[in-house]
Amino acid sequence: MNLPHILLVILVLALLIAFHEFGHFICAKSLGVPVKIFSIGFPLGSRPLLSFRWAETDIQLNPLPLGGFCAFMDDENNEDESGEKSETFEPGDKRFLKNRAIWERAIIISGGVVANMIAAYVILVALVFATGVPDFNQKGGVLVGRVMENAPAAQAGIKSGDQIKSINGKAIATVTDMQSTVKAAKGQPLTISVQRMNETLSLKATPSASGTIGVEIQDLARKRPVSGPGEAFVQGWKDTLSMADLLMAALTKLVSGALPLNQVGGLVEVVHMGSKVSQTGFSQLMYFAALISIELAILNILPIPALDGGHLFLLVIEAVRGKPLPRRIEEKLHYAGFILLIGLGVFLIFKDVWGLTLGKG
Repeated sequence: MNLPHILLVILVLALLIAFHEFGHFICAKSLGVPVKIFSIGFPLGSRPLLSFRWAETDIQLNPLPLGGFCAFMDDENNEDESGEKSETFEPGDKRFLKNRAIWERAIIISGGVVANMIAAYVILVALVFATGVPDFNQKGGVLVGRVMENAPAAQAGIKSGDQIKSINGKAIATVTDMQSTVKAAKGQPLTISVQRMNETLSLKATPSASGTIGVEIQDLARKRPVSGPGEAFVQGWKDTLSMADLLMAALTKLVSGALPLNQVGGLVEVVHMGSKVSQTGFSQLMYFAALISIELAILNILPIPALDGGHLFLLVIEAVRGKPLPRRIEEKLHYAGFILLIGLGVFLIFKDVWGLTLGKG
């Protein structure tokens, strides 16, 4: 993995998570609920890297970048004379989140999920403007996926993410074009024109006796320039729904057992895949960012304690009961959910590192 690309992906992930927390923050501020701390990243030690005060809010930048949080007045320790946490928050004091109407709390809790969906939509609309809309009447191209070790392509310097433009001066528009051209030149050197980022290279590779050069390839999307803002906004919305459907289908397969857990990647795998994607170009990195932003939204809305969806589920229980669950029960539920998520995260990190160590990443 390339260190600059790894750092770039970590920065993208940190920005997406920060935007999630900003969604909570802006919803709370718009409803007049004080936010005591708005943190980008998690603390490591007693002091943040950077902090300043904005009205009643301490804005913090902390060392661990993949996370963040908003702290409200409810999060402070409110203890009675016996040292136990009090379950009352001065009824009528609207500065406390607990004293707000259920619909207000639901808006604040949902703010992060909505922010991630908005971020994904904005990214995808921008990509439509930049790359166009699907049109199968247009000429496409061929994108290189995996390059086999010691194969003719690897020896020629072809890399994953390269776009094959032409072979021996003949334009290559589809996978079929490339396969037929390479197969017809068994044992004879080929001059392959590839586009890598903003650079066009001329490389030489000699196919094997079987007529292959050792690459996995796929057709590039065929697109035309967007006709106007209206079409871009509509296509961006379609792309957002398509990505959400794809991720929901994968989650459904995971829950049903159709997708085994050993096929699921954690944070290390996300960074690993992101670094590979970033090497194929800025547009592909932005598609990856939109996908991850939608994934953050979907995962956070799940009704699991400690996640936004878990908080929303407790609001539903409160609405049905006419009163919230006792604070000690809520804290135990969220603590159990937190431990579950940490345990799953650690398991996936070890699995990803083990896979990369064995060369399976």
